[in-house]
Formats: sequence, C-alpha cells, structure tokens
Amino acid sequence: MAELYEVVVFTAAMQDYADWVLDSIDPQKMIQYRLYRQHATPTNMVYIKDLSKLGRPLHKTIIVDNVAENFSR
Repeated sequence: MAELYEVVVFTAAMQDYADWVLDSIDPQKMIQYRLYRQHATPTNMVYIKDLSKLGRPLHKTIIVDNVAENFSR
C-alpha cells in the first residue's frame, strides 16, 4: 500500500504497545506517520480519534477500523 499511498496509523493503543505491533508488521518502516492514544480524546468509555489531527483532506482518506464510534471530524 505504501508504494501507492501515504499510510497513516491512528490507534487508541498506548504508544509502546502500538510501536511494538507496528514494528513487527512493518519492519521496513513503510508506515509514514503514527498517532497514538495521546493524540485521541477520551470520551466516556472510548478514545475518539479526531481526524482533523491528520491534517489531510478527508475526502481522500480511507478509514479502516472495527469501531465506527471512535471517529470524529
């Protein structure tokens, strides 16, 4: 994917754990940017991933996640 697109990971996981997982699946460092729990906003029982923090046009953004409630714009 990174050969054709800019890849950004925005996870609600703690940075140490997320880096361990991402380094395991991306040993060549093709993921260009990483955002973690400290970049998300805690709300009730979930961390909201504020997509405006990406600084990218959202009409050109593809979101892959298992919880739709984790996003705002």
